[in-house]
Amino acid sequence: MRKDRYLIAFEKYLPHLRKYMNTTGLPYDDASEVLGKCAERMLTKKLYLNVQASKLKSFLHKYINFEVLELKRNQAKASSLVARLPDIEN
Repeated sequence: MRKDRYLIAFEKYLPHLRKYMNTTGLPYDDASEVLGKCAERMLTKKLYLNVQASKLKSFLHKYINFEVLELKRNQAKASSLVARLPDIEN
């Protein structure tokens, strides 16, 4: 898919993707951040070249889903407490 066609299709699917982001359970700010990050990565890595126009919507769903899972995983790692054993004194 060419870049100009991808941008037109992405603009068309953007309201639907925002509704989809609401179903992920993320706050609005985090959802907007994930959506922006996905759009930026698609353009910088030129992933749109590998996607057919008919499968773009499902590709964007899966790509956003993986980004949401990665964000939730990183948040869980950041909030988890790690037990530390006391140092043995000689």
